[in-house]
Order: sequence, then structure tokens, then C-alpha cells
Amino acid sequence: MTTIVGIKTNYGPEEGIIMGSDTQLSYTDGEGQAWKGRIQKIIYGQNIMLGHAGLVDRNLYDFQRTFLGQRKGSSEEITLQLINQAMVNYNKGARYKQIHFPLFNELNALALRENTPISDLHTFLLAINSQKLSLWEIDEFGNLKKSPRIREFEYLAIGSGSDNALKYIDQSVMRAKIDASKINIPQAIDLVVTSLHRAAEDLNTGDGIDVVIMTSSKITSYGKRISNALSKAEKEVIDKIKSEFP
Repeated sequence: MTTIVGIKTNYGPEEGIIMGSDTQLSYTDGEGQAWKGRIQKIIYGQNIMLGHAGLVDRNLYDFQRTFLGQRKGSSEEITLQLINQAMVNYNKGARYKQIHFPLFNELNALALRENTPISDLHTFLLAINSQKLSLWEIDEFGNLKKSPRIREFEYLAIGSGSDNALKYIDQSVMRAKIDASKINIPQAIDLVVTSLHRAAEDLNTGDGIDVVIMTSSKITSYGKRISNALSKAEKEVIDKIKSEFP
């Protein structure tokens, strides 16, 4: 699986949502042989950012393209309307008896038809900057979930390494390693990145990180820049080692 972490700032001149993930893709073939690869787990459009944990298959790719308005007959505006309706449904509370976001439930219904294990069903972190910045978890059944009210700022994590990631952030707050009332974008980046490193203790999380930052005006991905910097640093170290052996 994976680890996706999202943090919404509560301080500073500019509000933001920082979402980070590992880039490792782990899967098993029909003979039980484990394989690993790399994948982009956070996708985004003009006003939408979506982090994914779970099964990776053709249905997921089709779903993501439709969600971001990249397929014929779809548009990001239509998706934003669906998101707004899902938020309205969420705000109705316990009196609303149906699924908040049926589109996600349908995706997992298709996965279950293919005998996908419950633990591999699709879950998501969703962020939008239309009207205002909002951060949500979307569970296997298509229900929206917010960061618990007991938290002094909003943060969520999904995937197989999420417990380790959340534990790190929780402990940073409890031990006053951070000022939870002043989480700005740089502070949130530090928390996301370090929590992902802690999550790397999970065997299904790893192979570098991706960081995507949403503000009220734009969404920017830094995964490629991070990857290039790591590759450059590795090459410099290898060249230095080689130079020690003329």
C-alpha cells in the first residue's frame, strides 16, 4: 500500500494544505512473487488535489482522469459540484443516512467484484481550494471524514504506514515540539516530510517522497525536484568515493 499525509495550516500570511506521499508501488503477481515500482500517488487539477492509497488498476486510472475532468464528458467543474454536494450531505450529520460520496463507493464496488481484499480497497485524501481550502478523508464506502475536533490543527493520514505518521505528529503536539496554534506552510512541510520518514518503517512505504502544496491560488508539485536533488546528491557522493581510488 502506501502512506499519504495531509496537513492544513492555521497560521501565517498564506493558508495552505500540504500533502505528501511515498512513491513506492508494491504488488504481488499470481504466483506470489512480490514486485516493487514507483508511482505518483497524488494527482491534482486547478482546484482539486487527490491522494490515493490502495489497489492500483485500470479502474483507478479511469476514475482519476474522470475526476480531474480529463476524459470526454467530464470536467473539473462537474467534480467540484459533486464535492460540494458531498460536503452538504456530510454537514447534515447523523440524520443523513446515505453515502456522502457515492462515486467513491462505486469504485470500490468494482474492486470487490474482482475479489480485491478489503485491506486493498481505495481510500483517498481530498483537498480543494474552491471558495475555501478544505481537507477530507474519503473512506472505502465513500464517506467524508474530517480531522478530529480534538486536534489543534487539521491533519489526516491514510495507507499502511498511516499509524506511524499520525503517531509522530500526535507526539510532536503532546510533547510541545511544535506550537500547534502556529502551523504555517514551512512548519507543515517539516511535519509532512518527517512523518513520511517515520512511516517508512512500514515495509510497503518507501522509495522517496512526493510533496504537493495547495494554496488559495495554485497547486504546485515538488516531487520531481526532490527526486532530481536526491539523484544529484547520490551521484556526487559516488563520484567522491570513486575519486578516493585513483
